Amino acid sequence: MKADAVEAFGALGNETRLAILLALWESYDPYAGDNAVHFSELRERTGVSDSGRFNYHLRKLDGVFVRDTDDGYVLRPTGLHLVQTIIAGSGMKKTTIPPTDVGAVCLRCDSPTRISFRDGWLYYACTECEGFVGGGENEPEGILFSQAFPPAGVANRTPEEVFETAVFRMLQEFRAKIGGVCPRCSGVVDSRFEICEQHDTAPGAVCTNCHRQYDVAVRWACAVCKYSGRAPPSVAAIVHPAVTNFYRDHGVDIGYTVTGSADSHKVLTLMRNHDQELTATDPPRVRVAMRAGGDELRLTFDDHMNVVGSDA
Repeated sequence: MKADAVEAFGALGNETRLAILLALWESYDPYAGDNAVHFSELRERTGVSDSGRFNYHLRKLDGVFVRDTDDGYVLRPTGLHLVQTIIAGSGMKKTTIPPTDVGAVCLRCDSPTRISFRDGWLYYACTECEGFVGGGENEPEGILFSQAFPPAGVANRTPEEVFETAVFRMLQEFRAKIGGVCPRCSGVVDSRFEICEQHDTAPGAVCTNCHRQYDVAVRWACAVCKYSGRAPPSVAAIVHPAVTNFYRDHGVDIGYTVTGSADSHKVLTLMRNHDQELTATDPPRVRVAMRAGGDELRLTFDDHMNVVGSDA
């Protein structure tokens, strides 16, 4: 894998090659049946007058990021994804959102909350308590959740819409990770429980040992791209089919769209009201309880977030 990665990075080590990828992306139409660009047109788009030099650089991309067809050159999925990633990450250069009230209250203390965005990270935090996760260096205090967030996701959205989008992305990533699929590269995701053996929290505070409110967190890691994520099992459980069906039976829609019937704060409140308990350590098991309409559902999860027991 390392040799393949080195070869792929080497193919990008030239301004002309990057210009070729960008030119193919600019002519790409997701709805078109044919996105091939002829050699001469592609060379003209990149502004390279020397045909031989242009062909040399094009061949370096062919087979990795570009495919040569009978009708011209097209982006391979890897090439398209690469340009999309660059656009998502740099499309809104130096974009920030200062701490901004989004009209929701803290799930721990009912104080006002704010979102902020800087350096590719979005933070949702309480203005009064310590939140669910202790803030690190250069991070706000009182973090309720945080996530890597593409700068392009901030474009043409109000802070309230960014907040809704962030919650939506969190739910979608939970679904992918619980399914064993990396939300970044579609590689194989493994998971395990992280258990704080000396968990100690005071009211309104996080543990001084693990810097979390909960004593157990599920940690995901991709074996291919090294993407990682972490959440309490009681939070991640919100997207499990058994849980969404339970809420749906009681008239509560978790929602599958940003502008759908689900309210982001309502979904976060449901997560917060889930109870979790470490019931076994070898192998580790966590029971999550949720309530709606006077009924209760209790599910026991293993460290892959598979349900291994249930009772109502």
